[in-house]
Amino acid sequence: MAWEGESEYPNLDATPQALDAGIQGLGGGAGLSMELGKASFVPYNDIEHWRLVAFLDRLIDEVGEDEAHPLASLMELVGVLVERYEDEHVPELTGEAEG
Repeated sequence: MAWEGESEYPNLDATPQALDAGIQGLGGGAGLSMELGKASFVPYNDIEHWRLVAFLDRLIDEVGEDEAHPLASLMELVGVLVERYEDEHVPELTGEAEG
């Protein structure tokens, strides 16, 4: 519920610079907001999957093992999206040689 004069939703027209400043304020590196905007989706094909994997790699580089980092929960969420896609679309290795 929004207060009088406030929107219920965040400003979806925020500039990339404003998003960068906000993410840097959370402890994120420069440019992560641009990737965040491009990576905030559920992957439905291999291209989208690999975009999320690349974004997850950036988050891992930024967050490391710091569970208290402001971007740690985002890293976990993106990891779940990647894992879900891989569970549904990537065949498991059986360890048996073909042939």
